[in-house]
Formats: sequence, structure tokens, C-alpha cells
Amino acid sequence: CNYCIASCPYDARWSHPDSGLPMKCIGEGCMKLIENGEQPACVKACPAGARAFGDINDPNSLIAQRIRQSKTETLMPQKGTRPNFFVVV
Repeated sequence: CNYCIASCPYDARWSHPDSGLPMKCIGEGCMKLIENGEQPACVKACPAGARAFGDINDPNSLIAQRIRQSKTETLMPQKGTRPNFFVVV
């Protein structure tokens, strides 16, 4: 989302033309936030709560609950990279 990209404190200002993800997504700054038990900047900044981040193997995590309760698809599975980015469809 443009708001998430524009509000990123780590200068992820451009989105990938195919995926729409920020070009610097989960960069060094966000990794430090995660290591400190915080959410990535784009998750914290999203005013609609449209993004979630966490351990999909923990059934009590918000992200696992959202995946379980929604119809989702993984992002670009045809690339063979076993993606862990889920999109609600």
C-alpha cells in the first residue's frame, strides 16, 4: 500500500513492479525491530491493520489466525521459492 511505503522510516519508497512490495522490505532497520520483539515498520504504520507479521507455525499468533480464517494465496509460488508472504483474496 502506498501509505505503508511512504511512512517507512527506512526509506522503502519504491514498490516492485510485479509484486507491489516495497523494494527494501524487511531491511536492516526492520530486522532490528523484529529482534527487539517489535513489528516491522510497515505493519505498525498501516492505519487499516491490513498487514500482519509473525510466526505462522504458532497457532496462537495473529498471522496464523488470519491465514486460518481467510482465503489466502501465497505470493508468486511459481518462482519455486516456497514463499511465506500470504495475500488475502
